[in-house]
Amino acid sequence: ATGLEQLVNADSGAGGVEDGQRVRRRIDDVVLRREETRLRARRATQFLDCDVTVFEGDGRIVEGGDTLTARVVRYNAASKTGEAEGNVRIADSSAVLFAPSATYDSRAKTSYFTEGARLVEDDATLTSRRGAYNSRTKVATFTDDVRLTDSTTVLTSRRGIYNTETRRADFAGDVRLEHPDTYLEADSLT
Repeated sequence: ATGLEQLVNADSGAGGVEDGQRVRRRIDDVVLRREETRLRARRATQFLDCDVTVFEGDGRIVEGGDTLTARVVRYNAASKTGEAEGNVRIADSSAVLFAPSATYDSRAKTSYFTEGARLVEDDATLTSRRGAYNSRTKVATFTDDVRLTDSTTVLTSRRGIYNTETRRADFAGDVRLEHPDTYLEADSLT
């Protein structure tokens, strides 16, 4: 079957046609479930012919140990991807990613962003303009103005790979390390 098979909760709903596509609208605390994925929002519009649902008003997708929240989430049930916009927050057991927008691929367990993001885990914060974070491997691959900070250290570069579980970093391209006892400039640093 296609579409989100199980409606858990919605106070009201209506069907119709919009731009030549069959749609079903649900409002007031919508909760849908498909397999291991739970989706929630204030309003949802299901585009029945293409297996896409747009969640508006505090959209939330929970799948396994990952939780995505945003003002608007466009969820494609066939590809199991969510395009999120507005105050995006993606959390797993190790870290929380904040971004203005992101695409989350639940099969790959990877979040992609192109408008800047901040990844926070324990006392470390990693920021950049573009990148990806895989919640299965706990690896962030960031590019373009990468900055890793913790309570005593600032590490900047053009590219960086950081594992939130092992706290290992591999940075390349105009690397600068600032620590109370150390200042280092290099092309790469592991």
